[in-house]
Amino acid sequence: MLPAQGCGMRGIYLVLLPCLAACGGGSLTLEGTLADSTAAGEVWAMGRAERITVENGAFRLQDVEGDTIELRFTAGGDSQVRMLLHDLPDGGTLRLEGIWFADEVAFPTRVGGAAAPTVVNGLRMARGDVVPRDVNLPGTVLAVADDGDALVLRPADAALPDLNVLITPASVVHTADGDLVEADQLQFGDTLRVSGIGEGGHVIAAEILVSRRVASNDDEASNEVRQSNDPYAPAPAARPASLVRQAPVDPPEDPGKGRGKGTGKEKSRGKGKGRD
Repeated sequence: MLPAQGCGMRGIYLVLLPCLAACGGGSLTLEGTLADSTAAGEVWAMGRAERITVENGAFRLQDVEGDTIELRFTAGGDSQVRMLLHDLPDGGTLRLEGIWFADEVAFPTRVGGAAAPTVVNGLRMARGDVVPRDVNLPGTVLAVADDGDALVLRPADAALPDLNVLITPASVVHTADGDLVEADQLQFGDTLRVSGIGEGGHVIAAEILVSRRVASNDDEASNEVRQSNDPYAPAPAARPASLVRQAPVDPPEDPGKGRGKGTGKEKSRGKGKGRD
C-alpha cells in the first residue's frame, strides 16, 4: 500500500540494519513482481546460497525462515539493489507487488497476503483492505508531499500499516482552537489526528487536527513572506543542504521508463529540520 503512487514525498525513510537471525518457527513463501519486468535478473535472500531467476518480472522464494531477511536483486552489471523485510509472518505466503528501484533500494508498491503489517525498508505495509472505511485515529507524520497535498502517517495502533493520507481542497487542517493551518507546514515527527474515508488502501482526509506548534510555524512562514517584501529586511539565513534528506517516492506512471537508479525523487524534508 505504500508508497502512494504519484505522490512525491519529502521526509525520511527509515532503513533498518540487517538482522538475519531466525526468530520464527514457520516457513514462509515470498512471491514478488517487478514494476519493470526487465529491471532485475536474479533475486536471493542474504545468508542463502540459492539465487532465483526473475522470469517475466516475477519470482518465488520458498522456505524462508525468520522474521527478518534482506533481499538482494541484480540490477544490471555488478549493481545490486536491496530490500529489508522485518516482522515477517510466521508461515503462509507474502506477496510483494510492483517492486521498483531507487538509489540501490527496492520498494514494493503494494504488499499482499498477511493482514498484520510487515516492515519494508522501515515502512509498515499491509493489504489495503485492513484500512477501515471510517478512519479516525492519531498518528505521527513520517513524510509530507512538497505541495502539502499528501502525507505518510504512522498510526499509533501498531496493528495498522503506515497510511497514505490524501489532502484535498475540502480537507480542513486546524488546531484544537480552530485556527486553520496550511498542510505544508507539517513536518516529520508531528503528532496529529486524521479523520476521513479509507479507500483503496489510502485515506482521503476530511479533517486533520494538529498541534499549536504547527500553527506557530505557519505564522512564522507568513512573517517571512512579509519580510521578503521589505527591501530593508535582513536576508534569511540559508538552510544547509546537509539537512535535506531523500524520502521514498513512487515510480513514474510509465512502467517502461525512469524506474532506474535515482529517478522519481523529489527534494525531501527530514526530521523537521528545515524546508526548501
